[in-house]
Amino acid sequence: MTKVLASALVALVMMHAVAQTPASDPLDASFKPAMNVNAGAPANVWMTGSLEKVLQDKGNPGAAHSMTVSTMRNEIQSFQVHVHAGQTPVRALNVTMSDLVNARTKTRISAASTDIVVYREAYMNVHIKSGSGVTFLNTLGHIPDILIPAVDPYYHQKTNAFPFNVAAGNNQSVWIDVHTPPTAPAGYYSGTVTVSDGATVLAAMPVLYAVWEWEMPSTASLPSYTAVSYGGFCYQAYGSIPGCAAYPGSMGIADYGATLTGVDAAVEMLDNRYSLSGMINIFPGEGSFAPTNGGASFDAVYGPLLNGTPTFAGSPAHVATILKGARLTTYNMTIVPSQLTAATFQNFQKHFAANHWVTPFYYMVDEPKDDPAVWKTLVENANKVHSFTRGIPIGITTDLLTAQKHNALDAIDILIAQTVTLEMGGGTPKQDLGLYSKWLAGNPLRKFWMYQGCTDAGTCTNGVPGPQYPKYPNTFPNYNVDGTPVANRSLEWITFLNGQQGELYYYIDVCDGPGGVATQCGYPTMGTTPDPLKSVYYSGGWGDGTLMYPGSSTYVGTKTPIWLPSMRLKMIRDGMQDYEYLNALNGLGEGAFATQQARSFITNTYTFKNDSNALQTARDAMGNKIHQLTLSRGRGKTAR
Repeated sequence: MTKVLASALVALVMMHAVAQTPASDPLDASFKPAMNVNAGAPANVWMTGSLEKVLQDKGNPGAAHSMTVSTMRNEIQSFQVHVHAGQTPVRALNVTMSDLVNARTKTRISAASTDIVVYREAYMNVHIKSGSGVTFLNTLGHIPDILIPAVDPYYHQKTNAFPFNVAAGNNQSVWIDVHTPPTAPAGYYSGTVTVSDGATVLAAMPVLYAVWEWEMPSTASLPSYTAVSYGGFCYQAYGSIPGCAAYPGSMGIADYGATLTGVDAAVEMLDNRYSLSGMINIFPGEGSFAPTNGGASFDAVYGPLLNGTPTFAGSPAHVATILKGARLTTYNMTIVPSQLTAATFQNFQKHFAANHWVTPFYYMVDEPKDDPAVWKTLVENANKVHSFTRGIPIGITTDLLTAQKHNALDAIDILIAQTVTLEMGGGTPKQDLGLYSKWLAGNPLRKFWMYQGCTDAGTCTNGVPGPQYPKYPNTFPNYNVDGTPVANRSLEWITFLNGQQGELYYYIDVCDGPGGVATQCGYPTMGTTPDPLKSVYYSGGWGDGTLMYPGSSTYVGTKTPIWLPSMRLKMIRDGMQDYEYLNALNGLGEGAFATQQARSFITNTYTFKNDSNALQTARDAMGNKIHQLTLSRGRGKTAR
């Protein structure tokens, strides 16, 4: 009898333990709500994840009528909805998203907030290939890239994105961003995406977000740098720089309005986890770099970006980041030659240090020519800056062997290498990553960064698709409209594998200007008046130097013109978020596991599986690992 009672007691304890196990993991399968995976949707309406590009004029409908997305707290993850108009047009397409609700905790991710943003995808008519090979779509036609929000998440204006006419025989895609608030508990969040043609509902399809137990930092762990052209947005949205005097917060001053258009772009870039920190330092009426005379204008305009509180003096208070507290990870000292003085650099350093801002850097030369005279001047100027202060690092876009050839390695603090120079696929000379490790070891202040250039697409010449250069394998990551989604998103994984500490991209809007280099963007027909909403073909690649588009009032139907993100920018954002997973695992003592997952689809800089499932599988494995480690160690934000 005693043995029977003992056995019964053990069984009771075990049953109790089993019953309690799911409660320790909010993503236990027992908590997962049922989904109607068919949802009664017609065959011409379907869903995909973010790693797809559905052409407007090509491709057959997919089969998925439901969507499950895994994400972290304070992460933005996306999915897509697609509609094919058969012989009859869809005359008033509208796509809306409901709240996402956690049935256990009653927590909501509100569709009425900026946490859920629905975009209509607009298309580039790609009439010349950027390149061929596995990292490109290898097709011509209308490829999605421009994202027009139903409601602008910064000025909160309704646009003309919906309703929208879909011509017979065409596809129309919709991109939906979901930001999981940092306060949202881990677990399952259910919602519905509804597709309508006017008053007629075409489909109501279920969406499930599985939220892992870890909070992603708002400020990117991987430093980055890009720049915006001065006045380019003004030309596209207002017809001229003087027209920017009408921009909110400009106080009727054209130059100030032009500056604020760049600042608003920087806000949006922060939500895509990238630092737009190459901006203008001169302000009306000052005539010199702001910190030399107290920094009032500089602090009012750029201080919030550096503090992580981007609501701007003079601009509406609702212009703010979705990722609360996001701040610039870099700041480039954009100065004119007359400011190359000790006072300028020392004032920069003191002013930034006093405000506890990120250490600025001096991006001194971009891709210096392989010319002894050019490098002699570079070294002389670098030595001069180093004599002013060693507290502001000098960044140069070059490769180690070229810098070594010109005896310039000691002049450079941030060596920013293009992807094609690291592993040339049998080309000569081959730059082993070990060379960079030795250079880094020579001075603890040194940094090794990565950047993409037109050569990564295999060409830098309009009208000549890659591969143009025989020594480059033309299979590097790229940021091209006709590049594959994996190629658009994989660079940050490679940056992690290479042990690099930052990334650079030269411009977000090179095609916005009124002439000069931007005239290439209209190749071969648009001459001196390029329209980036019709063509961003530049330096041989679609979208080279363009990550955001100008949304004029005429184009988007709003009172205030707005910046429009590209799909490629969203994929870069996702790559930056993938880096957060890799970095977090490294901080949790699981660096080997992170490297293993990255190596599951990446061999080297120019050899990786161009397979969205392979990338997604590696990301999910890392997310699950972080989730379990966070649960076991207690709810936390980061591994640092």
